[in-house]
Amino acid sequence: MTNKKWLCTLLASVGVFSAAAAEEVTMGRNQGLADQWVAAKLITDIGNKAGVTVKVKPLPAARASEMNLSGEIDGEIARIDAYAAKNPSLVQSKPLYYYLNSTAFGKSDKAVASIADLKKYKVGIIRGVAHAMTVTAGLKVTEVNNPEQLFTMLEEGKIDVAVSSEIDGNYRLKKMKLGDIKVLTTLAKFEQGAIFNPAKKQNAEKLAKATAAMKQSGELDKLTAQYEKEFLNNNIEP
Repeated sequence: MTNKKWLCTLLASVGVFSAAAAEEVTMGRNQGLADQWVAAKLITDIGNKAGVTVKVKPLPAARASEMNLSGEIDGEIARIDAYAAKNPSLVQSKPLYYYLNSTAFGKSDKAVASIADLKKYKVGIIRGVAHAMTVTAGLKVTEVNNPEQLFTMLEEGKIDVAVSSEIDGNYRLKKMKLGDIKVLTTLAKFEQGAIFNPAKKQNAEKLAKATAAMKQSGELDKLTAQYEKEFLNNNIEP
């Protein structure tokens, strides 16, 4: 009996020590966007596999970038390659674990079949959202602070085309009851993943190993489908 008590005490102590020693990082995500909600769920699971507790902080996209670069947060959960290229001081965790379709939304009288067609119209994007900035590079665009503002301006005719992720744009159409707005075309598909302040390089490497293993096993694909379905079916506010 004494040995059993000693063993239980030892195991409990090890558990407490492990919990206390677990690494923790605070990462920003672009607030209010459906694709970023899904990414937050995925990166939390990836972190758990890697032995890293990921705390996700919703922030305006441009503010998240500023805080990552300054070290006020440890990283951002979902950024594309073009963002990493523009910010070489940051450490990208590869392989990337999620994706988005950068999509043009507008009324049916707007003819957009490719990125080149955007130059014919007044285009709106959300400030600091890298995929939208990438597909509209070189164009004069209207930048807004959040997706509700973007789609309100589209509905009111203040812009002709809104560029957003496919999943978030379709969510807005349903939530805001914008029956006269539709998907015009998919402009580009972007892989996205975590990107860290250089002080957290070791965390980028740990998440990269966990991501690779989850991709290989098929677990990541299953979780992606699960979380996208959960978001779309449960009226979740991203």
